[in-house]
Amino acid sequence: MLIENYLIDNKVYQFLPKKLECNNFSLDIKFICLSDNLIKSLEKSLEKYQISINHIISANYVENFFKNNHDLFKKVREIINGCNPNEVKFYNKTQKNQGFFEKFFNFFR
Repeated sequence: MLIENYLIDNKVYQFLPKKLECNNFSLDIKFICLSDNLIKSLEKSLEKYQISINHIISANYVENFFKNNHDLFKKVREIINGCNPNEVKFYNKTQKNQGFFEKFFNFFR
């Protein structure tokens, strides 16, 4: 999910201003989506070769975000490391069942 523009009191901003006091606020949002079936199929195909997928990144997104000529791997690394402040990443929130000792140990953290 990418925030393309911030509309604050009828003025368009590409990035969220540091100081924000307004009466009206809206976002122009772009979604980059892949189907679960496509991802699972790709994972299954690569699994045969002991290859796992950690990140999937749109090539169009990478090329459009960087206007200068970096090499592709450097661009992707920068995207993964969060260089775009308007990018919103979603993570699965999984709760694992903890045993007694894990709960006890985490109590004192």
